[in-house]
Amino acid sequence: MRIIATILSLVIIVGLSLATQTAAVGVSLGTCRPGTLTRPALVAASDRAPASSNLSDGVPSSDHANSGPSMAAVLDLVWVDSTAAPSPGRYWCPGSGVYRDTIWFLGGRMSAQAATRSMTAYDIVNDQWITTGLPSLTTPRRTGGGGLIGNKIYVAGGKDSSSNILNTCEAFDLDAKTFAAKANMPAAYWAVASAVAGNKLYIIGNEGSTGSTYEYNPAVDSWYTKATLSVGRGWACAAGANGLVYVMGGSDASGTAMSDCWCFDPTANSWTQKAAMPGARTYSTATAYGDSVIYVIGGSADGTTAADSLVYTYHITANAWTTAASRPTSSGWHMTNVDHGVVYVAYGSDCQAPTYLTELNVASWVPPLSHDVTLTAISEPPANMNRGSVKPAGTVRNVGLNAESNIPMTCWIDSSGTRVYSATETVPGPLAPYASVKHTFVTSWTSGPSGAQYTVTMFTALSNDSNRANDTMRANVTITGPGVQESTKPTFILYGASPSLVRGQARISYAVAGPGHVTLGVYDAAGMLARTLVNGQVAPGDRIAVWDRTNNAGRTVAKGTYFYRLTADGRSVSSKAVVIN
Repeated sequence: MRIIATILSLVIIVGLSLATQTAAVGVSLGTCRPGTLTRPALVAASDRAPASSNLSDGVPSSDHANSGPSMAAVLDLVWVDSTAAPSPGRYWCPGSGVYRDTIWFLGGRMSAQAATRSMTAYDIVNDQWITTGLPSLTTPRRTGGGGLIGNKIYVAGGKDSSSNILNTCEAFDLDAKTFAAKANMPAAYWAVASAVAGNKLYIIGNEGSTGSTYEYNPAVDSWYTKATLSVGRGWACAAGANGLVYVMGGSDASGTAMSDCWCFDPTANSWTQKAAMPGARTYSTATAYGDSVIYVIGGSADGTTAADSLVYTYHITANAWTTAASRPTSSGWHMTNVDHGVVYVAYGSDCQAPTYLTELNVASWVPPLSHDVTLTAISEPPANMNRGSVKPAGTVRNVGLNAESNIPMTCWIDSSGTRVYSATETVPGPLAPYASVKHTFVTSWTSGPSGAQYTVTMFTALSNDSNRANDTMRANVTITGPGVQESTKPTFILYGASPSLVRGQARISYAVAGPGHVTLGVYDAAGMLARTLVNGQVAPGDRIAVWDRTNNAGRTVAKGTYFYRLTADGRSVSSKAVVIN
């Protein structure tokens, strides 16, 4: 409960007002709550796809009545581990959904069972898993599709415990806690993608990698065959937003993982291709946040390698993709839901042995401020340079909601406490939200002899900047002499901390250009180390460390000013945060 409470408080601190959202599951299962905010195991031969196809599970997503953040408004996700489900774990649940602060998981595969009729639930408010005293599905079911519409979770298709492919459909009434049979699908399919849009359930594709598209209308308990997706697939993920259905990735008939994205318009009964994901995905889930973004979570890049922790973000209006913060757990075939502006990713597998995971990853959205520019790199002078002259240079990034112009930027270079260089210039702009620009100072700096050491400080001074904590960067420079000039490419970047006012927890974002030893610590105002967050070898790429306001002894630190210090390749940069009660 503590972890979830701190995530929710983080959303409140930064002033984000969130309405209830809908979700996605399994390989894309969705939910909508009305009125509210290793362990090797054998895969059965019947579940092993031939060399020309891939394994994954199709599960649904629903559309969302409330608008979410725009491309400029979504900063990132903050992920933490929450209370894991009791063993055994499961994956391939055909249905999942959030209703009255409880997440429900129907069927799937667990341990040696090929398919199960059992269900579990997670009580969000009390941070408790419920595994006993629950009803059972009419039919054991895995790898089907489904979604939550109103107060019912619908599941359809999949395979039973004897590996028979199903065309049956049933609904779980979340108020009465009873199951009821519904009209059968037009055909028996498994490995489908599914999503909810406009209070209807859509089932797309199958294990044969066709483009079949079925629509289920619960109001009349009837199925309809819709326009075929021209590029067939199985094991794709899907999500609903704006009354439309988005289908991403999966594998084609040759077993090749795909990166394309397609949108189905139920009114026009037509498919339209959208921008492709940054990379191929299969075994993933998809979930929409409001009607603005879709997150594709986890899965495998090619269907043969183990699942990873990647998260891709699709900005619907901009028709563009970005990469979000990775999850703590690498998995596919999991179930994903959204409630109160928080993402819940539960269960899943490594998609190889497979394992039956019990993990629960939780993430909140962190919105940016109206006006916020930050320094992300000091590229000149480099950490090691020959004796000589160089024009200092650094990169400014706009992480606020508004375009910025005429940004004051200052560079100081100090030697043993003596300032040997000082220049203030203006970055003209306009710098659009999330855009970056490298600024090179007009005035050159001339170093001392070999062996001399300097501290470089760069900072911005935007007059209406809402977050001063990320305005400053520092780096150390050593004069190594002729012939030892190193690359001017920055070896690491400290993006800064969010939020800068810390009540529960804060996220520190950074990136490294190459593998190497990295330390990241939290220091009090007196310069004493309070908490070590990172101390070891780090692979290249964007990284996030989460500080829960505790010191190395596990005790909560007192309120006051603290500094994050990132050190790599002999250079250090820092950022400030203020802990409040």
